[in-house]
Amino acid sequence: MKTLFLVRHAKSSWTQLHLPDIDRPLNERGYNDAHLVSKTMLHKTKLPDQMISSSAVRAMTTALIFARTFAYPEEKIQIESQLYETTVQDYLHVISRVSDEVQTLMIFAHNFTISEIVPYFLGNTFEEMPTCAVLGIDIETDHWSDVRNSHGKQAFYLFPKMLKEA
Repeated sequence: MKTLFLVRHAKSSWTQLHLPDIDRPLNERGYNDAHLVSKTMLHKTKLPDQMISSSAVRAMTTALIFARTFAYPEEKIQIESQLYETTVQDYLHVISRVSDEVQTLMIFAHNFTISEIVPYFLGNTFEEMPTCAVLGIDIETDHWSDVRNSHGKQAFYLFPKMLKEA
């Protein structure tokens, strides 16, 4: 059994319209949400053995906030350009290359693809993941290389609005 955490990057800023999309930073709400969600996760679920982030600034910043909260070494965050403006098949390719020593993997990426990959594992429809949402999936496999042929079950789900309404 492997556990995959899918994290949609936190809310990004649109104040600097001249920036290329890949360079957009988080806005204040994004920073606050990433801290809130990561601190809540720290006490509610297992932590990742490996983190992989899209090469976009907003995804990398979200990953850095989570890493600091989890005391995960920042230099170990793997930056993967194949998670930016891409497809479910590209996500699966990235995941399938992870070492089997890793039991719990956390991916930081973007909509719409991050929401589109969920039904691939859970076999049902899943609404769009809000910004800074985290979905944990227990996948029925011992090898990440077999992830394309594996199914899973939802093990964890958290997003900022859940915490703010509580």
